[in-house]
Amino acid sequence: MGTTASDDFYTGTAAGLSGGTKSIIDFVIPSPKQPLMDAFREWRGWAEKASSDYVFHVAVTWWDDSVYRDMGTLVH
Repeated sequence: MGTTASDDFYTGTAAGLSGGTKSIIDFVIPSPKQPLMDAFREWRGWAEKASSDYVFHVAVTWWDDSVYRDMGTLVH
């Protein structure tokens, strides 16, 4: 939501592994009116170079019926 990390998925997870962290949880934060599935796919693309396990917590930043449908898709 307007901030950027100094690390990407590779450098962040590599640093974590060197300190004993085995997995991370990252927040997927959709842009205004961005479909949840589009945001999820964007984060998945960035995470392809991760050195460790990761999971996502997808934030709901706006609401309509498409968000409701995408939430169902994400949990299945």
